[in-house]
Parts: sequence; C-alpha cells; structure tokens
Amino acid sequence: FLANVREVSKQKSGIVRLQEQLLSDVLRLEMQINDKDDSITKIRNRIGDMKVLVVLDDVDHKDQLDALVGSQSGWFSGESITIVTCRDESIFKGRQKVIYMVLELDPAQSLKLFSQHAFKQPEPKSDWRGELSKKVVSISGGIPLCLHIFGSLFSDIKSIEGWESKLEQLKRDQNEEVHVRLKISYDSLDTKKQRIFLDMACFLIGWEDWEQAYPGELERWEARKGKKEYTMLMWEGSRLYPTDAIEELQRKFLISINDEHGTFEMHDQILDMGRNIVKQEPVATRFWKNNETSQMLQRTK
Repeated sequence: FLANVREVSKQKSGIVRLQEQLLSDVLRLEMQINDKDDSITKIRNRIGDMKVLVVLDDVDHKDQLDALVGSQSGWFSGESITIVTCRDESIFKGRQKVIYMVLELDPAQSLKLFSQHAFKQPEPKSDWRGELSKKVVSISGGIPLCLHIFGSLFSDIKSIEGWESKLEQLKRDQNEEVHVRLKISYDSLDTKKQRIFLDMACFLIGWEDWEQAYPGELERWEARKGKKEYTMLMWEGSRLYPTDAIEELQRKFLISINDEHGTFEMHDQILDMGRNIVKQEPVATRFWKNNETSQMLQRTK
C-alpha cells in the first residue's frame, strides 16, 4: 500500500522512495536503489512475475503510474491486481481498467465513521451527543473526508454549548481543512475552466432564496438555470471553450450531468468549496444571494 502518492511525488526523490517502499513491502527486505530507472529495472526483474495486490492512493498523473506499475499493460503477472484512487480518470487512458466511482456514505454509515473519529467507537454517545452527531453528519454529504475531519473537530469538545457553536459554524462556513483538500482538483484546472466551474457553483446550482425573493418564479427558473444549452451559449460567447471544460470537470468528479433533465449537478460540499473561493477573492466577481446583489447595485449607482 503506497499512501499519498501525489504529495510524496512532489518531494525530492519522492518517486524513488515510493519505488523503494513497493519493493520492500513485496519482498520483505530493504532494497538499495540508485535512481528511478534503476528501481524500474529492479521492480520488473524481482517482482514482475509475482502475483501481487498493489494499492496506490491519490495518484494524479500518469507518470506516477508508469514509474510504479509500468505503462499500459504494466509489469506484474496477469493474476495481479492494481487498485488506484485518483481525482481524474484521464490518467488511465490507454490502460486496461475497471473504473468504480465511490458513492457517498448513507446516513448509518456516515454516523458510524463520524463516531469512530469523534468517540473512538462505532456509535455516538447515548446522551445529547447522539442527536447532535446526527446533525453534524447531515451536513457532511456522506463524504468520508468530511466525516473524518468533523469527527476530529468534535472529539475535543466536551460541552453541549461547544458542540452547538461548532455545528452552527460549520453550517455557515466550510471547514478550512475540508476546503483545502477539496480544492486540489480545482487548482489543477486552467483559468478558463476555473471560471466555468465557479459560474456553475454560484449561478446554476442551489439558489435557495429565489422563491422568497421572486414568489412563483422558482419553477420557471429551475427549468432553465442549469440547462446546458443556455449556459453553453454564454460560455462560448466568452470564448471559454465549454465543451472541453465540462468534460474535464466530469473527469475530475467536480460536476455531474443529469442526462434526463439535461442539467448540471454538484455535491453540496463541492458547491460550498466553489463559493468559498469566490468569497476569498479580493474583489467580488459573483453574487448568488439576492440581498448581496441588491447592495452591490445600490453601491454602484
């Protein structure tokens, strides 16, 4: 099992260290490696014919795969299995593969994972923490990363007042660590694709207060706001080349498309991540709340 391949690869001689770990874990002995090419030769010669199970965690470039398991058909025997977790399925281009998209955890699974990190047991405490745990889990969206971080946050809070305060804070603002970890895929986009992603997060999904501001208009807006044909025209007019951008956003699992309704969809935590990026800009470029839009228009009169 090779953890955090993306992060380790950024470090000096990171790939070589991962190759050393692969050889050491499989052969159960220490290996002396001179450079990346030397380790590739050793991997092919020493374990190329072995039946192995290799798990690579958080791979973000095909070069990492080439250096650790070989290109296309790979170095290992036909009975070997390689499992790779990633944020972009395009790294598997040209390889024999089965792609499995990990789904969000259901409420029961989410509560169990949260409890493991918050209480070091599979179920929450039977007192007030039980009900509050369910409320925390409900805003995680079933994402294991969020449940892990949230569990750690609440593990050190002992009072009901502290729990309620932290819960309200998480409802208002996305946790910084969650934001940073989710933003990795966004940061890998070029500027034009980032603009399209932020447009989606701010304008096309989740206008909760539309009905309150414009009674009776929500149904009409819902029927149009996420429709691909309207938004594609807008982006094409701005020369953002949306067809390529949307394909990459899907490959990186930042968005999905509802084929039945022809609309864009986005996980709540991804949506919050996008809007937080806009909030942190030195000059506001997008508004999605009616009161903020009105205030901005009044200031510019």
